[in-house]
Amino acid sequence: MELDKFLEELTEVLELDDTLTVESPLDEENGYDSLGVLSVIALVDENFGISLSGEVLSELKSVKELISLIGEDKIT
Repeated sequence: MELDKFLEELTEVLELDDTLTVESPLDEENGYDSLGVLSVIALVDENFGISLSGEVLSELKSVKELISLIGEDKIT
């Protein structure tokens, strides 16, 4: 998946007005609460076939860390 498309989809599932960047923090201000974590779990599973736990995702601090977890080779 292209990076821009991933960032757009991530922004959409977190219900944000402004598009996230690689450097954006994953915090409650950016919709990354418990519902946001569940939305990201679904997004990653649907697009990459990777099952991630809420525990792992709740520890992430930035979009960059999420991309690293998914695999930088899968998001170009």
